[in-house]
Amino acid sequence: SAIGASLARLVPMTAVSLVLDPYRPVPTESSFGAEYAAQIPQWLPMDVALYAVILLAAEAFEAREQVHRDRLRAARLENELTAAELRALRLELQPHFLFNTMNAVVSLIRSGAAERAERMLLGLSDLLRTTLDGRRRPLVPLAEEVATTDLYLDIQRVRFGDRLRFAWRLEPGIERAAVPALLLQPLVENAVRHAVEAGDGEGSIEVAAARQGDALSISVEDSGPREGESQPEADLGTDHSTPRRERGSGLGLDNVRARLAALYGGAWTLELERRPHGGTRVLMRFPWTLMEESGA
Repeated sequence: SAIGASLARLVPMTAVSLVLDPYRPVPTESSFGAEYAAQIPQWLPMDVALYAVILLAAEAFEAREQVHRDRLRAARLENELTAAELRALRLELQPHFLFNTMNAVVSLIRSGAAERAERMLLGLSDLLRTTLDGRRRPLVPLAEEVATTDLYLDIQRVRFGDRLRFAWRLEPGIERAAVPALLLQPLVENAVRHAVEAGDGEGSIEVAAARQGDALSISVEDSGPREGESQPEADLGTDHSTPRRERGSGLGLDNVRARLAALYGGAWTLELERRPHGGTRVLMRFPWTLMEESGA
């Protein structure tokens, strides 16, 4: 096709050159044929080479576009898979704290504390209205996560009263930091179980959050049971990149790990420390990002 196109292009080119050359005699059929034949070795190789260059460039461009399309398709599939995994993990977590709270309500009713049970059910209604919202995003502002966790704590304060002491220690201006939805509730629930439910005395829990360079650091620390009180088996966590030497099988921390991995790939850590004075501290770090005003 390149040769045919070149030979066809030489026909008008030869005719024009014969007509416009003032030093040539009046063109004849024989002079046109001779000129046409003379043009072929001069222009044909150049035309074929130019056609080959254009063809290679077009194929390279198409190959690059195909790679780009394949990457976009793979990214969309990966995003869809991640979203489906996060939805499944969220559905797994919701019944977890729902059943625990309902068990606590039943215990209060059996002990004759009907009014406290009613307050817990009303608090549970507010919490479920927030957590079961189908439009809830995988990432939410830290302020929204704090508000959701406070709803859970209100329920536990009804159950434990003054035995539960809780404190937030949040760095100023950190409210718009993006965090996984329902990140804190299972960790705080685990801390309540260790610090308050495990014994008969008071238990303290502190949640701290601060920016550390390009990372957001969040810790959940509990006082643990008093000396002489039994301690339930912990939902232990370690840095996800280390061997499984001390990992627990608790649903709460396993769920948190899975969601951090789905959202941040390998750019996260979750560590557990035994405090010298008793209790435990869960420390998480993951990339620092800010939620847009639209919440996207």
